[in-house]
This record gives sequence, structure tokens and C-alpha cells, in this order.
Amino acid sequence: LGGGLPTGKIGRIGLDIYRRNPKILYAVIENSNAKPGTTPAANGRVDVWGGEVYRSDDAGATWSKRNADDYNVSPKGPYYFSQIFVDPNNDLNVFVTQDGFRHSLDGGKTWNAFPVFPRMFGDVRTLWIDPENSDRMIQGSDGGIAISYDGGRSSDALSNMPLGSVYQMGVDMDEPYNIYAGLQDHEHWRGPSIGPLGRVTEQDWLAVGAGDGIYTSVDPADSRWLYTTR
Repeated sequence: LGGGLPTGKIGRIGLDIYRRNPKILYAVIENSNAKPGTTPAANGRVDVWGGEVYRSDDAGATWSKRNADDYNVSPKGPYYFSQIFVDPNNDLNVFVTQDGFRHSLDGGKTWNAFPVFPRMFGDVRTLWIDPENSDRMIQGSDGGIAISYDGGRSSDALSNMPLGSVYQMGVDMDEPYNIYAGLQDHEHWRGPSIGPLGRVTEQDWLAVGAGDGIYTSVDPADSRWLYTTR
């Protein structure tokens, strides 16, 4: 990456390339440097720049910041989301994943031109834009898959797809052994590796921990005892 980008305390960086002109690149950057003149609050926190969007027109040799200094493109866990997508047919139409979408129609200068995938589940992870028709988009979030045929102004959820986002899998030492899964946004779960009828159904699973499911660690000597993180 070339000149014009921030240095110092930098976190996650998301990148995308404009297909019609590969010299045009976009980056969303977690800038954790404190803003000039800021002092720590009572809790020790300082006012940082937050999520910033940069554009390059020369294949990354130089970059220019696009968003305003007072606008944080990635307010919710930038290390957690913050992927950037540019419309393959319009280099000014840009999306950043967050709890919802941050959307710009002028290359990142102003944001949230109109609601994208309204009334859909938040915590967006990815976006696909059809290179043959930019109005056709598929969004992936913690709530599954949604499709839009009008550039994101409206959308349909595909609720017939039994999908979930699992952070970490684990097993115990029982015979037959049980499987443990930390399910994104939906608790920790335990299910058998095999059911009494030779199959496993959703009725065989039991919630064993509340909150946002992440890790489950089981006592290898006694599976009654387990520890979860959230």
C-alpha cells in the first residue's frame, strides 16, 4: 500500500478492486489513533478516528481519504465486520459491512444515501453484486441470506435455508461423544454425534450456555461440567 494512508495504531483493513478499471481501489481502515487535541475520558477512553475509507486511482501508489473527519464508517467492532465492496459497474457506488450497511453513491464522501436491505437482520458479513446487473445483490449476515433485485432498496429473505454461523466446535469424551457449538448470536449448543435412530435432528440439540455463543470447554473426565465464553 502506498502513500496517503494512516500509520500508527491501525487495525483491520478491508480492500476491494473496481472491475472495470483495476487501478481503482478502495480500502476501509480501522484507525485507532487518537484525534488531535483529545484527552482521555474518565473511563480512560480517547476519541479515535474510527473507520475510514480511502480510494486509490493509481493501483495503490497513492491514496486519498474519502469520508468526513467527523463520520465513523465502522462504529460497531471494526475488527469484526468492515469489509468494503464497490459496484462492479459504478466506481462511486460503495458499501461497507457493519451492523447494517454503510452506503455511498459518491465514492465515500457522503454515506447512507438510502437504506440498503431494509428490515433485514443486521451484522452483515458479505455482499455479492452481479457484474451483469448491479441491481441484483445477495447479502450474507448473521441472519442468513437476503436477495435484492433493485440495488438493495428492497429485499427478500431466504428463510428456507437452515444456516448458522458457528465460532468454535468442541467434543466431549462420552461414548458416543457429543458435539458442542458456539452459535453466533444464539447461545452454546450440545448435540449427539449419533442419535438412537441412526440420525441427528434439531430436537436432539440442547442449549447449554446463554448469550453470544463462542467457546465451550468440557471437563474430559465428566461432561456434566463445562465452561463457556461469550
